[in-house]
Amino acid sequence: MEKPNVIVLVGVGNIGLELLKTLPKDVQVVAIEKDPEKEPLFKELRPQGRFILGDATSRLVLKEAPINEAECVIITTTREEVTLEVASILHEHFQPRRVISVGITYEGIKKLEEMAIEVEPIFSATALGIRNRLQPKTKAAHGIGLGKGEVLEVEVHPHSRLANRAIGSLAPLRWRIGLIYRGENIILPRRDVMLKPGDRVLIVGEPSVLKTVSELFTFSFQRFPLEYGTTAVVYLSGREEEAFIEEVKYVLGGFPFQKAFIVFPSEIDRERYLAGWEELKEFSIVLRESPLEPLLAMEELFYEIHADQGLVIVSDKLLRHYSGFLGLMADYRAKTFLQKLIDNARCPVLVSKGTFPYKKTLVPALVGTNFSISLEKAVEISHLLQCEINVLVVEPSRYTVTDEELGFLQDVKKEINELGLLHKKSINVLNAKGNPVRHTISIAKDFQLLIIGSSGWEQRAWVPSFVRADLLWLCLKRSPISTLLIPSVEEAL
Repeated sequence: MEKPNVIVLVGVGNIGLELLKTLPKDVQVVAIEKDPEKEPLFKELRPQGRFILGDATSRLVLKEAPINEAECVIITTTREEVTLEVASILHEHFQPRRVISVGITYEGIKKLEEMAIEVEPIFSATALGIRNRLQPKTKAAHGIGLGKGEVLEVEVHPHSRLANRAIGSLAPLRWRIGLIYRGENIILPRRDVMLKPGDRVLIVGEPSVLKTVSELFTFSFQRFPLEYGTTAVVYLSGREEEAFIEEVKYVLGGFPFQKAFIVFPSEIDRERYLAGWEELKEFSIVLRESPLEPLLAMEELFYEIHADQGLVIVSDKLLRHYSGFLGLMADYRAKTFLQKLIDNARCPVLVSKGTFPYKKTLVPALVGTNFSISLEKAVEISHLLQCEINVLVVEPSRYTVTDEELGFLQDVKKEINELGLLHKKSINVLNAKGNPVRHTISIAKDFQLLIIGSSGWEQRAWVPSFVRADLLWLCLKRSPISTLLIPSVEEAL
């Protein structure tokens, strides 16, 4: 399941107690306070919270709290020497994502700001003011559009994963960047324009995804697959084995969906395939019978839910059903079905082969498969499921390598380093030489999930493999593990 947001609160005095009353209930609070009489008050307001009894000016006490993992550390003490000492220890010995502190004097505020700490001056500091700092800096743009949340203005937070990135590197689906306000200047979005902390960005798109998209700008949250949609769509053909059912339940339980549809044909064995779904209590699951062919049945559902699908799950057995002919014609039917599905769904598609839980994911660095987006999604998934990230980098023969391939390999190494540092995640790099598809298939058995970007593959005309090798299809077809296909990148402008 998705981890709750965690905030570390230093000091449970008047401001701290008021803040506890105003914070959303789904926020997990870890409080540090040296007065034992404050613990009952804290527990009354936050029964599920954690109270650390100790002096926050001690590095050993601070180490008991999840300082580096928390979304924010809030210092509410009103003794300046204590505030500065805590701030100094955090600055020198920890790597908090964000720190907000009450400031007392002009000199003290200046010292805190030098340590990149957000300051609420004591004369105006209130619990509401601090809470508002925690809220995403997002507001509806008034006076234009339909007023249904399809136009938002967001401020780029310094810790957003989109900060200091070129617009051309983004991968928006169902949203676009309209304008950028930087100080008093208006900047027209171009592919080479860098988003800077503090920029106010006008984004337009479908209301169902804009809330999640706004969080990408304002925080460093990892919320796969909500930037595509909040609904999971599963197709049961009646040919699946028990492992498919269990993998679907594992995925539905691991990602933050709000709803799921199980689509099935009329002739399905209901006792075998439709029993037990009510056990998943986290969100609504709708069983939906359809007399239509699988692709048409899902397309009809996409239309009815206003394209709110965030993930589509089908089985490898369904693809084999479409492979009703031998040889190249079998490939043509199965691949065409999958291409049309991705093109219509416009969200990730999981082709299940029953290999779960996802303890180790594999992202092959293949030319033309939007590797950077695939790796980014792998990192997001690792935050949710606590799985290991592995990247396969295959160097082609120096006799046949092209300039495009050399440039791609350089970009791959840069992406791995940047994403690892940004998300504070360890990314394992597996190096090899030769044929990338052959190496991917040969090592895939040691992993549970293969993650590949489609990068326009769903719209590509089918070309027989003896004319031009289809790297994505070969990997998906021959790999023994489940494969997650990430849809192609659209222009952000």
